[in-house]
Amino acid sequence: MTKKDPPDTSEPRFFTHVKPGDKVTRLISSEMIPMELTVESIHENLITCFGGWQFDANTGCEIDADLGWGNERTGSFLSAINGTQVINATPKARPES
Repeated sequence: MTKKDPPDTSEPRFFTHVKPGDKVTRLISSEMIPMELTVESIHENLITCFGGWQFDANTGCEIDADLGWGNERTGSFLSAINGTQVINATPKARPES
């Protein structure tokens, strides 16, 4: 991309625009196993899916206080919304081995 090229807007860059009812894909980071979840609610930057799964809307990282998971260390993260890959969904959110 050069300075004259417009930014790529064909794919979402974050999860901040999801809404209840959207389907999101959670990847378990150690195995990259996909799991489809349905968004139940959004409150500030917290996405809650049916089943109690919670994710940060800016990073897609799973948040689980019992496991100590959040933006610094997590075991899974969101990778897609309604089947569309999110550009900033990267494995950098994976825990260090």
